[in-house]
Amino acid sequence: MPLTRIKSSAIGTDAITSARIDDGAVATVDIADNAVTTAKITDANITTAKIANNAVTTDKVAAGAITAAKLASGVNTD
Repeated sequence: MPLTRIKSSAIGTDAITSARIDDGAVATVDIADNAVTTAKITDANITTAKIANNAVTTDKVAAGAITAAKLASGVNTD
């Protein structure tokens, strides 16, 4: 059955997990524009354990995205 015929209400809450999705099964072309929004990303979604080494680089951070006010206390911003 094509996925277009499956209603989201028929999929259980924990039916889809990262362990059940093959590597490479979801490509960026498969994700609709605006599918991932800041409202859908909570503090609990992104943890240091979930960020691969070298995943965040200076070229991926928008200019002005990191400010002294956004940094944790005790971080040297010089």
